[in-house]
Amino acid sequence: MLPIASHCTTKEPCVREALLRLLARTDLFTRAHQFALIALGKHQHAADLDLLVSTGTSTASPTPHNLVREGALMGLGEHGSLKAVEVLATQIGPEVAGLADYNRPFVIAAYAEAVAKHAPEIRRKAADGIAQLLRDPSWRVRDAAAAALTHLGAAEKVGDLEGLRPVTAQQDLPILDKQIHDIKAHGEAPVPEKVKHEIDELNKLVRKLADQVAALEAAGKSKGGSS
Repeated sequence: MLPIASHCTTKEPCVREALLRLLARTDLFTRAHQFALIALGKHQHAADLDLLVSTGTSTASPTPHNLVREGALMGLGEHGSLKAVEVLATQIGPEVAGLADYNRPFVIAAYAEAVAKHAPEIRRKAADGIAQLLRDPSWRVRDAAAAALTHLGAAEKVGDLEGLRPVTAQQDLPILDKQIHDIKAHGEAPVPEKVKHEIDELNKLVRKLADQVAALEAAGKSKGGSS
C-alpha cells in the first residue's frame, strides 16, 4: 500500500503546506519520506527547489536503499524546472557517489520527465547524454536509458537503440522492438547540421545557375529583336 503522501498531488496551498509539515518531522518512515518528496515536486513550487536539490544530492545520513534521496530526485523530475534538469543531469552517471544501480533507473526516468517539459534543443542535448548510458554495464540502466529516449521521442537515437540488440535478452527483444517502433513513429530524425549546410549551398548554386540561364535567355531575345 502506498503512503498517504503519494496522493497529496493536488496543487493547493493547504496540501503543499501539509507536505512540508510532514517532511519537517524527524520520525518519518523512509517510504513516507520518499513519497512526500515526490508529491512535493509535483506541486512545482519554486520555493521547494532547494529542499529537493539538497536532499537529492546529499550523501550524508543515507537511508535504506537510498530511498529518500531517490525520492527527492524523482521529485525534481516532477518539478521540471531548468534547475531541476541541470541537477538531474549530474546524477545519472555511474560515477555518482551514494547511488546504486537499482536507484539509477528511477533517476534516469526522472531526468527524462523533467527534460520533456522543455524546448527541443534541451531535449536533444539530454538525449545525447542518455544515449551514452545505453553502453552501461547494468542492464537495468540500459533499459531505463532506452525507455527515457523513447519518452523524449529522440528519433535521432534510433541507431543507438538498434545497437542494443546484441546485449538484449531474447525475452526482452519485443520490448526493444516496441521502443524502436514508437521512437520512429514520433517523427523523422532531424537533419544533421552538416547536411543542412550542404543543402543550403546546393540551393544557392541552383539559384545562381537559374539567374545565369535567365540572363542568357534575355540576352538572346535582345539580339533576336535587334536583328
